[in-house]
Amino acid sequence: MALGGRLPGGSSRAARRAKAVAFVVLITVAAALSSPAGSLYAQAYPDASTTVVTDRNKWQRAYAKASLRTDHPERLVENEAARFTATIVYGRDLDPGRTIDVAYANDATLRSVDPDKAHVVPRTGERQNLDEGTPDGRGGLQLTWEWDVTPRSSGVLTLTLEIQPFVVLGDQVVDKLARRNESIRIDVEVHPNRARFDSVVTASDQEFAPTIPPKFTAEKDTVVTADLPLRGQGDAVDVKLTIVSGEGSVPLTIKERAPPAPSPDSVHSEWIVRAAKEGVAKLTVAAVISTKIGDTSLEKRVERPLVAVVDPAPSFWPTVLSVAGGITTVLGLLAALFVFHTQYRKPLSWLKSKLRRGKGSSGPRPPEAGYM
Repeated sequence: MALGGRLPGGSSRAARRAKAVAFVVLITVAAALSSPAGSLYAQAYPDASTTVVTDRNKWQRAYAKASLRTDHPERLVENEAARFTATIVYGRDLDPGRTIDVAYANDATLRSVDPDKAHVVPRTGERQNLDEGTPDGRGGLQLTWEWDVTPRSSGVLTLTLEIQPFVVLGDQVVDKLARRNESIRIDVEVHPNRARFDSVVTASDQEFAPTIPPKFTAEKDTVVTADLPLRGQGDAVDVKLTIVSGEGSVPLTIKERAPPAPSPDSVHSEWIVRAAKEGVAKLTVAAVISTKIGDTSLEKRVERPLVAVVDPAPSFWPTVLSVAGGITTVLGLLAALFVFHTQYRKPLSWLKSKLRRGKGSSGPRPPEAGYM
């Protein structure tokens, strides 16, 4: 009796549980059909969730329009992965811009036109179904594909993005008819600074030629200069010119001298160099070329050795002897004048008096005192 009495109650609970499950399923299906995706499915597919259609009329109804947007860095770094994405938005009004045809299942691929220039790794499945979409925040749903692209060389990298609906008509995949969307070409620049950096480095091979006089004079200043053309890359490439004394050189003092007004298309530096003694002056002038590529630094050092003969400094004693010689000459002249004056003083006095008397006798004679 007790067992028999429990059976009707258990059967009743099982029935209520089955009704609850059925109600939950019904609510779930209703919610799916009332969602943007569910509305799209209902319009596009006979059973709202399949890639298989049975005739061409239903096949034509298996497509709908979706908005497409792509996202990727404008510039890539060689050998560093960058994320590329493609997103379709459906189940609501289309956004301005590019649109594509979509079906319940859609395949997306991203490829490099030249496979040797980039390595492309998918981060999501190639095929995605519309019922996998997530809310886009504007009343629709969205699906996103992702790839990691690693460039293998600098320059322009060309990629092609293709998103095609996947539909089976009867028991055949209608590949030709299903390829409804054109491929999208994506051009990105890889290492824009690398090409500029290489341009300046190439220029340095031929056009970086510091100037130095063939001879120095010890203890005297000599000017050494250096120039490097930038070839219009000064906004992306930094160049610093330096100079140091070389091994085996006579002692040198080096001071940087302010150059004239800088040129926007070249780097110019000047130094004042003084050798301490005669011998051989050895210098090394270097151009340090650098740039930034993302978080990566590129640097190239180009060196030019310089050599000059150092003549001895002018001796102090020749100068002293020259001055002494001049003084001796002056003293000799003074001594000669003194001797001349001493020896000829009396004759000169007699001559002067004679001249005075002669000058006096030529005029009228004055009357003598008391003469009548």
